[in-house]
Amino acid sequence: MGFQLPYAVFQVPAGMFGERFGARTALCVTLVACSVSSLLTGWLPGGDAAVGTLIGTRVLLGIAQAAVFPVAAMAVMAHVPAGERVRATSIYIALSALGAAAAPLLMAPVMERFGWRAVFLLSGALGLATALVWFALMPPGAPNPELGSTPLSRGARREARHVVRDASLVRLSVAYLLHSATWFVFVFWFFRYLTEGRGFTVLASGLWGALPSIAGVVCAPLIGAGADRLGRRLGPARARRRVGGGLVC
Repeated sequence: MGFQLPYAVFQVPAGMFGERFGARTALCVTLVACSVSSLLTGWLPGGDAAVGTLIGTRVLLGIAQAAVFPVAAMAVMAHVPAGERVRATSIYIALSALGAAAAPLLMAPVMERFGWRAVFLLSGALGLATALVWFALMPPGAPNPELGSTPLSRGARREARHVVRDASLVRLSVAYLLHSATWFVFVFWFFRYLTEGRGFTVLASGLWGALPSIAGVVCAPLIGAGADRLGRRLGPARARRRVGGGLVC
């Protein structure tokens, strides 16, 4: 709850933050904040202070993570032509899944050898290095004229009210709600289920726990490329609906 509630509440503000400052700055700030949260968790004090510190780091992680997917989607819109956006989105989702798959495979041996604190300290260091690389390589600005001439208009609240009344967005949000109710069981509980419920070792749980993410790495780019290819025949909107509906069925 310390992570999920802030993550949900700050999705819209994080998206507005990305529109205001651009994907380069917003995602760099996100990576730094996630890294700070991880480092603080690794330095968790003992005694009564541990609970408060842990809650604080989880809240910070949830707030920071809220920006990742909305701002990444904005970056795709800014820098990728309309006919290739599903493929581009599938690539960063696949790489996100690759990170999720690599984490248990890499961190389980680290935890076995050096203890749980080393996992968070190493994650924080990797996050800070990634933030520097991102900020150095990501081009500033938003060259796509679809985003408008200003990062964030003065009527942001009015625009937000208009967006949440959109029927297509409501349907998409409900679908994503139902999807996440299942997917996050694997994200947060699958490793623990394997170790505590099934008696797997930490190393074995890291291997098996990575399999759903590995499937995402393989399948996401294929589905994205297929949707874009179908979009050239049927139109992007119809193609994406058919692909999404087919996956659900």
